[in-house]
Amino acid sequence: MTDHALPAPRHERTGIVLMLVGIGLFSIVNAVIKELTFRFSVTEIIVFRNFSALIPIVLMAGSMGGLRVLRPTRFRPQAIQALLFLVAIYGHFYAFKLMPITDATAISFAQPIIVVALSAPLLGERVTPAQWAAVVMGFAGVLLMVSPSGQALNIGALCAAGGTMASALSMLQLRQLTATDTSIAILFWTMAISGAAALPLLPFDWVTPTPWQALGLVATGVACGILQYLTTLALHHASAAAVAPTRYTSIVWALAIDVAWFAVVPSPAVLTGAAVVIAAAVLVLRREEA
Repeated sequence: MTDHALPAPRHERTGIVLMLVGIGLFSIVNAVIKELTFRFSVTEIIVFRNFSALIPIVLMAGSMGGLRVLRPTRFRPQAIQALLFLVAIYGHFYAFKLMPITDATAISFAQPIIVVALSAPLLGERVTPAQWAAVVMGFAGVLLMVSPSGQALNIGALCAAGGTMASALSMLQLRQLTATDTSIAILFWTMAISGAAALPLLPFDWVTPTPWQALGLVATGVACGILQYLTTLALHHASAAAVAPTRYTSIVWALAIDVAWFAVVPSPAVLTGAAVVIAAAVLVLRREEA
């Protein structure tokens, strides 16, 4: 199926640059979200973020052929994708609130490893012994990170791990959705349905923002919508294998933000575990590319 939501020309270097820029800006947005969790509930941030993100998405759709590009081929898979996305961002946002961004970012690197582990039972794909070895290696790195001080598992690490698991399931669902629906349609329904699903929880944690705070919450959502499309556009220009290594630049951003913004220095265990997970993910991606 032709994706009318994306332009025709493809330039790999452009895709890599777009992904690098998107990752850097997303890292800054994540820092803003962490700051917001000190004042507002995660539910309130998600509702503002998701519905505000629809503003640039609808505007972009209007320039890509009108609202017809948002029409889903099948609604049920879109709803499943949105709910998985909601669980993922709840997990990640609570992780940002409860632990350093570097720790949460490093744990999220396990996503491609989980995708490989689940692709065999859920999609019937063949997983090689080398890929299984990388999966075991990756989970060993995650176990090292979730207890960075040698203590019992902490809630923030469990939230990050749960969010990463939901994100991996969402990625598997996305593989099937992109065969029938445009990228902009998937993005629209993911944001709209997940935002609506969070609404019933909003009265339990509502904190009335000042006008400036409300503007900040809306601006964060608009930025997320634009950046989400930017990374989608990057995958149009370049293959997933080409842009995959750029994902790991987010750990550099996370380290810099933790030190400069939140005055937190990650433990050696987190850095070691992150290195193990990155190495395992690179092995997985190289095998998939081959």
